[in-house]
Amino acid sequence: TLAGEVALFDLDSRRRRVLLRLGSGATSLAFSPDGETLAVGDLRGAVHLVDPSTGRVRRELRPHRDWINRVAWSPDGKWLATTSDDRSVRVLDPEEGRVARIATTAGVAMTLAFTPLGDRVVYGDANRLVMLPVEATRGYRDPARLLEEAERRAGMRLEGLRLVPAPTSGQAEGA
Repeated sequence: TLAGEVALFDLDSRRRRVLLRLGSGATSLAFSPDGETLAVGDLRGAVHLVDPSTGRVRRELRPHRDWINRVAWSPDGKWLATTSDDRSVRVLDPEEGRVARIATTAGVAMTLAFTPLGDRVVYGDANRLVMLPVEATRGYRDPARLLEEAERRAGMRLEGLRLVPAPTSGQAEGA
């Protein structure tokens, strides 16, 4: 609920069980494909990964600055996609707790799903439907390491917004 309560209902017994109480309203939720994790988006831009049998929060991710509108799992459970009022879609690696892909949206995206193969995230914003390839996230590498590798290969380093020669080993910087 927007009051922050997440409850599950047992259809056989018709009983309601409060699973979790958040400090912020719950805005969207989705079970992982194996049913072992419930992703709960909130009003603060956080996603809570919850064990649905115990209600224990396994991990809290903070991918957005604003209200989460939708959460969706990839069919294989390796990726979790989110949309937010901050006008972005993010693909998260829930195991590592990192954002693997960010797409800026033209408007607030209110719909979100993975394709059946899990190779694309589909979202709707403004008056359009967008398919975002997920493949780029599969080979995700830390941007700082990518920059270091590019600097090494080029024999240059990024200094401000321009490339300058990198010092060779044994050469003092600025020499």
